[in-house]
Amino acid sequence: DKESGPCSSSSSSLSVSQSLLSSAANGIIHELGHVLGMNDELFKFFRHPLTGVPLTPRPFRRREVSCAGGNGGVMTTRMVEVPGCNTLRGGVDERGAYWEVVTPTVATVVRNQFDCQLVAGARLENQV
Repeated sequence: DKESGPCSSSSSSLSVSQSLLSSAANGIIHELGHVLGMNDELFKFFRHPLTGVPLTPRPFRRREVSCAGGNGGVMTTRMVEVPGCNTLRGGVDERGAYWEVVTPTVATVVRNQFDCQLVAGARLENQV
């Protein structure tokens, strides 16, 4: 009688366990990002790490932006105080629209992590 489940030793169950572990780790990393300040309302307050100069010019500008996801995948719009383009930058590629954090510190960390000096920053998760 073979044992099955997340703790069994069969190869098919082991791959399920690794998948569950990976999913849990991604969730924890995502939530840790929020704890460390990754919140769209805080981007406008980011400052240059060496000079302390705000990366978003003052006074803040309000703009209507399109938001993905929230209502069952339906695009919505809302008025927000938009962070500077040297903090948050949007774009479109073959997978659709995206936003990425492009502060000097984030760009340095991402470039070093992936050994690619061409990346502009870290893409944000699209929770559609």
